[in-house]
Formats: sequence, structure tokens, C-alpha cells
Amino acid sequence: MSDRRTFDTPIRSRWNTPIHNLLKAIDAHTELFLSHSDPWHLEKAEELRQYVAELKDWIHAEEAKHLADVGTGPRPQGGQE
Repeated sequence: MSDRRTFDTPIRSRWNTPIHNLLKAIDAHTELFLSHSDPWHLEKAEELRQYVAELKDWIHAEEAKHLADVGTGPRPQGGQE
């Protein structure tokens, strides 16, 4: 986990590096589009953006399911153990 990242979960941690690499690929496609005006690079950057958005939505949904499972059942409160 980088110094900039302040929140992580077991579900999220395995996807940090792939998402980072996808963002670098988006940047590369965008730079190539801007320098060569090849629309293929713009299309690929957009496809990758869509994939990253879908992946993040999936990660958030998985985290919500996991947190819902963790939150079930009674827990002692305020010294009532």
C-alpha cells in the first residue's frame, strides 16, 4: 500500500496494482491520441475507463456484502461483556 493510500481492505488490495496499471495504460493511450490523432487510442482509453469504473463498482459491492456479513449478530457494548 502506498503512502498516499489511507484505506484498504482484503477485497480491494488485490486490485490496487491492476487498477494502477490500467490508469497508466489510459494515460498512455491518451498521450498517443494527443500526439498522433489516432482515434483508436481514444477508443481504447475510453474502454479502459469503463472497465475501471465497472471494476470499482464491483469492488464496492463486494465490500458492502462483506461488511454486511461482519455486522450480523449481537456485539457487547460499553463494558457489558
